[in-house]
Parts: sequence; structure tokens; C-alpha cells
Amino acid sequence: MTNNFRFVIDTSVIVSALLLPRSAPRQAFNSAFVRGVVLVSDNTLDELDIVLRRSRFDRYVAKEERLQFLARFIQDAMLIEVTEVVTDCRDPKDN
Repeated sequence: MTNNFRFVIDTSVIVSALLLPRSAPRQAFNSAFVRGVVLVSDNTLDELDIVLRRSRFDRYVAKEERLQFLARFIQDAMLIEVTEVVTDCRDPKDN
């Protein structure tokens, strides 16, 4: 049986999923991969790469582990091209 569910996960949820392995964001992150396909754009990957390289996260998760997490995420997610920009968010950075 094939699932046709597609998920887009906000960068902050992905970071929380990494830093807090027993959190609701991690459960949602894991569930998305189990139940369907996680879609990701180049812009999201660029933002995630920048965020995960920040030294402030060193005390929670080693940089190497964060970059391995990013590599697995890239491997498991489906890269898509953004063809339409949505501007419904109050915070323009979240669009």
C-alpha cells in the first residue's frame, strides 16, 4: 500500500527534532517520514545547513552529529523545485 501524503516541515521543527529526541517535533518529524514523503527545497536546505552549523548548538549535539543528521535528512527527503511562493505567514521569513 502506497501513501500519497506529502509533508513540508518547518526548519525550526527539524532543528527541534534533532535537539530534543523525545519531543513532539521529533514525533511529528518521524511520523512524516513513516506516513509519506517529506518535501524539501534548496532554500530550506540552505537555511537548515546554516542553522545546524551554529556553534550555540555545540553544547546540545556535536557539530558532526548535526551534519550527519542533515545528510540523512537530505537523503531521505524529496528535493522539489518551488514554483509558487506563498505569502500567508505573518513572519515573511516563514513564507
